Amino acid sequence: MNKIKVNLGAGQKPIKGFVNCDIVPFKGIQKVFDINEKWDFKDNSVDYLECRMVFEHVQDIEHFLRELFRVLKVKGYFKITTINFSFWRYRLAFLFGKFAKQSCFHIDHCWLFKPSDLEAIFRQHCFRIKVGGKGLLPYPNLFYSYLEFDGYKCSGGKKT
Repeated sequence: MNKIKVNLGAGQKPIKGFVNCDIVPFKGIQKVFDINEKWDFKDNSVDYLECRMVFEHVQDIEHFLRELFRVLKVKGYFKITTINFSFWRYRLAFLFGKFAKQSCFHIDHCWLFKPSDLEAIFRQHCFRIKVGGKGLLPYPNLFYSYLEFDGYKCSGGKKT
């Protein structure tokens, strides 16, 4: 039995062995759709979902989480990375009004998250997550330039 693994927002970096999805039909993209609309997957069909540096571009977080809940199997696993608003350099840039085009304050970004906010949002939607990140030291609030969180869809109860 094949497990369905999804790379949501793959862009120009598709992953071999995954169903690579994006809004733009780049080379290697198997499914083209907007993540701000209904996702092109059946209910309870996805075993694993990966979403790198896309979550901050989502227009409606509630919709994203409803779709994630809908397509993941019970105990389906996901890994998401996003910009960490609490990173000290981003806070200084914000404070002094110096924003590089590549910074977390780029015009395309809709959301900025703190680790505690992410945990609360996902918990409310029947997911369990662990927040970590990539940076200098193991202190996610200050030293991770981006957050990496993984989790799974909880069993029991139905999320509406």
